[in-house]
Amino acid sequence: MTKEQYLNELSDLLDLNDFSKEEKLSIILKYRKRYEFGLESEMTDEEIVNMLGTPNDVINKYVKIENKAENEKKVFDEVKANYKKGYNLKVKTVCDDIVIEESNDSDCHLEFSGVDLTMYNIVNNTEEGVIVDYIKSKFFGLNRRKGGVITVRIPRDKVFDQATLSAVSGDIHATFVNSNSLNVSTTSGDVNIIEANVNEEVHINTVSGDSLAHKVKGTRLALNTVSGDVGITKAIVSKVSINTVSGDVSIDETTTDDVSASSISGDILISGKEFRSIAKAIRG
Repeated sequence: MTKEQYLNELSDLLDLNDFSKEEKLSIILKYRKRYEFGLESEMTDEEIVNMLGTPNDVINKYVKIENKAENEKKVFDEVKANYKKGYNLKVKTVCDDIVIEESNDSDCHLEFSGVDLTMYNIVNNTEEGVIVDYIKSKFFGLNRRKGGVITVRIPRDKVFDQATLSAVSGDIHATFVNSNSLNVSTTSGDVNIIEANVNEEVHINTVSGDSLAHKVKGTRLALNTVSGDVGITKAIVSKVSINTVSGDVSIDETTTDDVSASSISGDILISGKEFRSIAKAIRG
């Protein structure tokens, strides 16, 4: 079976199983890239099909996962937490979105909607903190028809030692985050942070996705973006570092004049002033 035969058969099966045009296009593009990756790695057609599964195998995986995830909702509530140093917030996902909201009590709560829980290591206790960590069970493991939503509800007055939010092919939306340090990263997903109160450094990294933060507070703000735009309404920080490739960065208001910025095929706009050079250091 050649690449075109494989994709044609997969396309026909998608039509027979009533997948939408958007779902069909997403799956075809995904498996075209995977097949081409195998060819570039000098694998035979037979080896690639064994690795990816037959078109019928692919359809069965998507249908089973969709049936399992439909209307599924599971809640993980935490017992009383002491929020000591080392109590962290860590959410790393693949395909699923991350939502951070305020809890209506003094505890942390996890809610999963349309999520394959077998793909995650989940912890919510007083010793380790809140952890939702994607388990890479196998190579090319993104066999899901569509992603779900992981919601974390946390008390507004509690401060995590370290907060890490990471998504691949998923979006991140945080109403607020309070922590000593914050790392946010997405690949093929967008970031929206309403408020981040951080005692130390804030790192935001995006690849093929846009990032918007309304209010960021910390000692240092580091922005890195590739093929994505970053917008920040207000940065209450001592230092800003920006690196962008084929993406634009805009900071409407900042409390510091210590800004270093580098740009390749992207524009940088800080407090209404534009910088276009490949490397530009701003002082005073």
